[in-house]
Amino acid sequence: MTRQTALGYSLALGAATLWGVSGTTGQVLFVSKHINIGWLVTIRLLVSGLLLLAYAFITKRNKIFEIWQEKKSIFTLLS
Repeated sequence: MTRQTALGYSLALGAATLWGVSGTTGQVLFVSKHINIGWLVTIRLLVSGLLLLAYAFITKRNKIFEIWQEKKSIFTLLS
């Protein structure tokens, strides 16, 4: 098994584990804490988006802003 294959298996296993924990945690919050589903979805999407942007900024630096250089891309993103 190559190093990349082992990394892929590890990442898939970690993602599946987090998916399961997320579902269980969400169920507990909905039942015992009476959390609104819309609020939880919004927070999860916001946090995951910020984490992805932080990762992209760390690994690619200013390349994440290149999409804003073309006017056509700006219109497509905002529409």
